[in-house]
Amino acid sequence: SPVLRLFCFGSPGRCFWSYSTMSPAANPYAEPRLHQGGVARMAARPGVPMAHPVRALLARLGSRADREEWSAFLPPMRLPQTPPAVWSFRALPTEDTPAASASSMPEGGASDTIPMKGRVWMFAQTAHGCRWVQQALLSAVDTAECRELAVELRGHVLEASRSPHANHVLQRCISVLAPEDLQFVIDELLAAEVGQVAKHKYGCRIVQRLLERCDRQQVQSILETVLGDLSGFSKHPYGNFVIQNILQHGSLEDRQRVMQFAIGRIPDLCSERHGCIVVTAAFDSAGPEEQDLIASLLSQHVDVLLCMARTKQGVPLVIRILDRLQDKARAEVIAAFSSSAQALATSAHGREVLDRLRL
Repeated sequence: SPVLRLFCFGSPGRCFWSYSTMSPAANPYAEPRLHQGGVARMAARPGVPMAHPVRALLARLGSRADREEWSAFLPPMRLPQTPPAVWSFRALPTEDTPAASASSMPEGGASDTIPMKGRVWMFAQTAHGCRWVQQALLSAVDTAECRELAVELRGHVLEASRSPHANHVLQRCISVLAPEDLQFVIDELLAAEVGQVAKHKYGCRIVQRLLERCDRQQVQSILETVLGDLSGFSKHPYGNFVIQNILQHGSLEDRQRVMQFAIGRIPDLCSERHGCIVVTAAFDSAGPEEQDLIASLLSQHVDVLLCMARTKQGVPLVIRILDRLQDKARAEVIAAFSSSAQALATSAHGREVLDRLRL
């Protein structure tokens, strides 16, 4: 007999019901079971926690489940009118409970019902828990309370910077604490390979927040690491965000250093999509004279402009350059685009440029 499986996607993971018309004696899946992490749990049984997708579906159905036409396709399970009481925040485990227990928290409730002290790192590692830690930081009565919560991340900064959930908590700590209270974050990143953290999918966010909040003297070592490898960071999928951040929030000295690098390497950077984003950021933060210089340099490399016009990252800069060019230089670039109109028309981004030029 075929087995009907309904997949529910959502936090804390992928779960599914398995249901069959065969008798329980002949088929162990005759009674609906919830599978998560290799452990089968009976669905809708008193005292047994259900995964978030199941609870969300039951809450959405409510009393309508028996009336809807498609309810016949659901497994024969009892549908409670409200989520089980076991999900109350007041029923949280003790401090020695493993971090996986924090993933079972509901989405509703108030952060002041959570016994947060001593559990910050446990909660920070989960999708729901990281939200409650952030709310606790925002609702703290004073900086001393924020500091008391944030200090529980000491020794976990590197791991938090690479976590899809804990990185949000670390960012929130950086935004609410005073710069002098963030020294432990900087020290732990410098003790590791801060260059690798700055090129990490989540770690680059931590470095950006530190550059925005801390004094230059505090982040001097981080800046030197980044500015010492401008080429590598500019062409990196995540490192380029740190360069953009320096152009936007850095000191005048640091911005000029990045600007000089971008102007001296324009053809090379614009030939690579992430480098092109950095040049666009440099153009936007530059003064009129520097913008004219960038436009003039790129107008001498029409082949690079044509390649840029076919990419999502290059189109914004191409349009800015065309708007900035004057008279003869603009006419030469437009003539080159007109002669390559057929090739540009094969790309959606190329067609956007042609429409802008009315070619």
